Amino acid sequence: TQNLAASVDGGRTWKKYAKNPVSDIGSNSYRDPKVFWHRPTSRWIMATVLADDRRVRIWGSDNLKDWKQLSDFG
Repeated sequence: TQNLAASVDGGRTWKKYAKNPVSDIGSNSYRDPKVFWHRPTSRWIMATVLADDRRVRIWGSDNLKDWKQLSDFG
């Protein structure tokens, strides 16, 4: 699963999002999320690894809470 947490004090403390997980595909090999803001599309992009399948899955979100699968490669 992928979960969300936020800090309002520069990273000294973190609060977990009450509705975690924000993404769950039911796989133990779903890992290593990398999230960044993609200015041309005005949305967040997350790349995750599906280790057992040797694939990378790309997701998009407007709010970091609701994720839509965009593509796979590998």
